[in-house]
Amino acid sequence: MKNSILNYKTWLIIISLFSIQSIILTTPINAKKIPNGISILLDGDFPDPTIVKDGDNYYMTTSFGGFPCLMIWQSNDLLHWKRLDYALKTPVAGAVWAPELIKHNDTFYLYFPAGGHIYVMTATNPTGPWSKPQIIEGVSGIDPGHLVDKNGNRYLYIDNGRVVQLSSDGLSISGKEIKVYDGWKFSNNYGVECFCLESPKMLYRNGYYYIISAQGGTGGPATSHMASVARSKSPFGPFEDSPYNPLIKTFSPFETWRSKGHATIFEGPKEQWYAIYHGYENGHLPMGRKTLLEPVVWTQDGWIKSGIKNTKKAKNYFFTENTRPKNDDFSSGTLNKQWTFTNADTYNNYKLQNRCLTIMCKSGNINGLMLPMCDKNFEVQFKIIPDQNIETGLVLYYDKNYYAGMILKNGIINGIHKNRQPFGDKIPIPDTSYFKLTILNYNVYISYSKDGETWTSYPDAFDVSGYHTNILENFGSLKIAVIGDGNGKIQIDDFKYRTL
Repeated sequence: MKNSILNYKTWLIIISLFSIQSIILTTPINAKKIPNGISILLDGDFPDPTIVKDGDNYYMTTSFGGFPCLMIWQSNDLLHWKRLDYALKTPVAGAVWAPELIKHNDTFYLYFPAGGHIYVMTATNPTGPWSKPQIIEGVSGIDPGHLVDKNGNRYLYIDNGRVVQLSSDGLSISGKEIKVYDGWKFSNNYGVECFCLESPKMLYRNGYYYIISAQGGTGGPATSHMASVARSKSPFGPFEDSPYNPLIKTFSPFETWRSKGHATIFEGPKEQWYAIYHGYENGHLPMGRKTLLEPVVWTQDGWIKSGIKNTKKAKNYFFTENTRPKNDDFSSGTLNKQWTFTNADTYNNYKLQNRCLTIMCKSGNINGLMLPMCDKNFEVQFKIIPDQNIETGLVLYYDKNYYAGMILKNGIINGIHKNRQPFGDKIPIPDTSYFKLTILNYNVYISYSKDGETWTSYPDAFDVSGYHTNILENFGSLKIAVIGDGNGKIQIDDFKYRTL
């Protein structure tokens, strides 16, 4: 046991030193100039980024599960981002994926797919309030992309190269859906998951309509995903594929980033253009798809290509502070915007009172509080007080069937992992309400305490390196979560977080 403890502490020191070195090498904490490399803007699972500029500010949102969702982020330099508020606070049927955030005239629009439908919301200010989501009848698919042509007509493009004309207010369709693009026919040696023509992001410039598409599939092999470019003189085609394709792609499984794709092209400060997209960090699939930024340039013949000479050897600049969890004692009276909930559909599922957060649980559901995992090595702790007969836990949560950590019921602690299987010893711990997870290279260690100062290690640990979409599917990721199952409530307090 002494050797195990020594090794554990030694690893903490080694990991801490390595993390410090990585930050010094790759993170320009006070950077004011956008690096000529790949900037990791949102570290953690923030896929399908969409961005719009308004005045001197940029606004962005991404896909992310939970309730509420579609967080609006704001930045004035493209590097440092802050959360404003969630746009979607009303539940819809199905998961929300791949939104499109745009501004037309004086109104902001959010288009997003869920449950086979395309929804739309509007606001006069990106901070909200946003209108309730409404279904655009007569169109279905995923990955909507908005376009206004040179005559002011509005269109919505969706997966598989389809387009439908919108009404002038952008809230309904005014024509029939037609197919206008078959996708770029890439080489057979690209090593993709599928052809999968998705995410049509539109741009009108100098007489051409550009369609930037995601192709190759989002998961599977490291080389699967990409962004391709085509253009036409008409919104309805025919589209000519770029001779510089692909715009963005992972060519080798040994590159830093896997499955790069789903790009939006936009103009940034000082007339410099950028691509914002997502990708998995190699070796870190459980963390999900991160939001990445890299420069692009326009060629003399009017095409877009990467602004990085050798993307395989591009330097990486992590801005992890944008998403790193902040300590929270839940005493402010307003819930910190870093939190979302699982299996909640209204704000009645929780309340802030008596300097703590109370979550109402229902038997048969996994109700909980969560936030994305954005560091590889860290410690997280909570004070958790459940009602009698409520099963609660502090876990790394993938989905309702797969999570790993500790569970507590009627004063007895137990490990849990894989398909909600109990793991390790059942230990009575009366009057204990502080719990901690230590994560080291996807190894999970559990501790508990009566006072939050003196900790006892749970004897069993486990590995969660296989908790990712290529094994468990559904494009999930690991999230820090406090969960509860049963009829009653759990009280949550004293959230503390530190990197290792």
